[in-house]
Amino acid sequence: MKRIVSVILTCALVMTSAVFIFTTKAQAAGDPESYVEITVAADDPYITIDLDGGIDTSKAKYAVICYKGESGTAADGQIFPNPPVGPNAAVTYEMNGKWNKTVVDLTELAGEDWSKGLRYDPLAHNEDGEIIDVAWIALTATAPGADFDENSSSVYKLIDYNKLFEAANASSGVNAIKNAEIKGANAAVNTDKTVNLAISRGAGDPKNMTGVAGGLGIKLTVPEGYRLKDFVIIQSPTWATQDPDTCSAIVEVYKWDSDFETTVSAETVDDFEIESHEDNKDLVLTFTAELTAGTYLINVISSGENPLGLWDGNPEESLVAEYEVETFWDGLEVDWVPQSKFTLASLSSEGGDNPGSGDTGNTGNTGNTGNTGNTGNTGNTGNTNTADGMSIALIIAAAALTATVVVKKRRIGI
Repeated sequence: MKRIVSVILTCALVMTSAVFIFTTKAQAAGDPESYVEITVAADDPYITIDLDGGIDTSKAKYAVICYKGESGTAADGQIFPNPPVGPNAAVTYEMNGKWNKTVVDLTELAGEDWSKGLRYDPLAHNEDGEIIDVAWIALTATAPGADFDENSSSVYKLIDYNKLFEAANASSGVNAIKNAEIKGANAAVNTDKTVNLAISRGAGDPKNMTGVAGGLGIKLTVPEGYRLKDFVIIQSPTWATQDPDTCSAIVEVYKWDSDFETTVSAETVDDFEIESHEDNKDLVLTFTAELTAGTYLINVISSGENPLGLWDGNPEESLVAEYEVETFWDGLEVDWVPQSKFTLASLSSEGGDNPGSGDTGNTGNTGNTGNTGNTGNTGNTGNTNTADGMSIALIIAAAALTATVVVKKRRIGI
């Protein structure tokens, strides 16, 4: 869609990395219909954006970022090659409460390794809870003018709000994005709600689950209108074990009943085995059962010959209270929460209270019909393509490169 932009052009020379930054101010008529609202934490958060085939720097000499920030706040960002080594390109924002476009010169970074994509630090010097809205990032070979159109043939790769949303929610550890939500006309596309329970690491050494018979137990409550999609133990260590196939775990999910012992004596509502895990990668527990409103116990038991562990987290106490989270270690309640987050999927966006289980962004196929006769989930954005031809399925696959290998093995009555 052709953008109408004003010819008001503010030129600023930014000394960091000797990069020229230009900012153009968009008119209201050209405002983007959808965007991702990014809330950052205070620990220099960043978004790793993996792109299929990496980036050809002869075709990506400039990055154009369409953004909006609250009026009166000073802010700047950074773009790094991925892997993030060497210098960076500084990003200058005009935070005036309106949609703007800032142009970043990447030519001085041409000699760096862009084999995986790029790393975007949306706010490089910020305070906890600051927000910036970003609609897209366009990579182009020619210097953009005031009439730049992100849909033009001159754009080499377009990183749209869906890609930014997926990448932001895949961030973890001390540099994780605090929250990301799709806003605007396509807000309904965002069926997932990421709950950053304890995304920053606490003090102390990691805990080893190997040899702990009762394993790690997490009790939490899923609210009405949602289902529990996954639970992520952030940067789960294996103490530098070289063979990830020797680090595995059994995952069992129960409906909560009174206490830990009573709960695990019942049948599981979901169970599977994680057969392989790499050191300090996210341990992603993806559930296939419909874990809708109610209270559950997620029990993780190390089953490999080599260690598998977790780090203490700094929990958001308001989230601990809201989702009634309790932690158990070898069957006993403890006063800490692992470094972790989890995802809730909206049932209203998936097709009723008992939705079908359509493919998630693979080809956007229609799922099975729920009890109310509504069509099941057709995938988050299954058939939507980005400007460079990547389907959302590829986007999801790229954002999940750190995911653990999971094999479903149904077991009843354990």
